[in-house]
Amino acid sequence: MRNLIMKYGLIAGGIMVGLFLATHFIGDANGMSYNVAQNLGTITMIVALLTIFVGVKDYRDNLKSGKITFWNALKTGLLINAIASLIFGIYTILLFKVIDPQYGDKLKTKYVEGIKSSDMSQEQMDAAIASLNNVPEIYENVFLQGSIMFVTVFAIGIIISLISSFILKKA
Repeated sequence: MRNLIMKYGLIAGGIMVGLFLATHFIGDANGMSYNVAQNLGTITMIVALLTIFVGVKDYRDNLKSGKITFWNALKTGLLINAIASLIFGIYTILLFKVIDPQYGDKLKTKYVEGIKSSDMSQEQMDAAIASLNNVPEIYENVFLQGSIMFVTVFAIGIIISLISSFILKKA
């Protein structure tokens, strides 16, 4: 079971890191908007985490003789999810610290551009931009960024694990 969890967790984490790196560099080179990049990121996470379904099915069919309880399926899915989430959290730390040390500033600039191009009144824009300036530690603390991304990926993975467990359970 341990090898299966590692295999599918590494596949999911690898897919996310690979596609996020591609989006990061291609998006930067082509001026991709923050909203488009964010939507692509969410889709990438969901697609990568579909390996949870495949991993639980593989576990059920090949290691459990075609039978698995909801709880065993959920445990397997959550363990795969934990590996993938950890990989992505580490990738995020490396992104901010090594790959693109200016990424936090770029992200903040894109947020401000998004606010300025919105339908907000000038007063609302000023308040939104001021609130960004009041929380610089979010952009400067790479471990906080890594933790946020770990939790984000893990939350999506919980949903996929629950759905997969419900679909794949067989007594």
